Amino acid sequence: MFALYTEYKDEFNKLNLDVIVHFTIDIFEEITIYLHKNNHLILWIESLKEILSYYSKSVLENAKTLYKEVDDLIRKIKKDKTTIINSYKDYIAKAKIDEITVFFDHLNEFLEVSSDMISFSCSKIREKLGPVFTLKFAKSFIDMRSDLDSNEKADAVNSCKDIIDNFKEMDNENVKEICDILGSNNLVSKKFIII
Repeated sequence: MFALYTEYKDEFNKLNLDVIVHFTIDIFEEITIYLHKNNHLILWIESLKEILSYYSKSVLENAKTLYKEVDDLIRKIKKDKTTIINSYKDYIAKAKIDEITVFFDHLNEFLEVSSDMISFSCSKIREKLGPVFTLKFAKSFIDMRSDLDSNEKADAVNSCKDIIDNFKEMDNENVKEICDILGSNNLVSKKFIII
């Protein structure tokens, strides 16, 4: 799947999900001919997860550049979720697609929710995406919000900072715990600690 990302990096960066999905489905329809039927679903699910992994990273990195208005980004995200559902409905059950694509809902919620509820949305996105969702990205999306005044934006950024910092601490504790279980205290170094 990394080859897909490198081949279509410009499409990911432009958030042209329909091009990427069309290409992927064409390729995997050919591949499934050579696979046992029991492996088809696994292939479709994993391909969708990989596409959405790269897509979410591209949204975080490029959304503010591509979309000046938050409403335009929200419409784009909703359109892309519909594209995914319509494209994969013949290969994966709707409930599973909904489970995999929950990122779209969390991101839209983050872009629409009131300032006092933004911390919950931030927590959902960070839990789903992991360390990829940084304070830089949270701040970028909060800055796009024209419905929030400067004080609300500052409060929202501070709430997100606290949440992301808490996740970092939990990530670091988990790394240390895993190393302790493995008996490899030497593995804990600066490069393994989430910064």
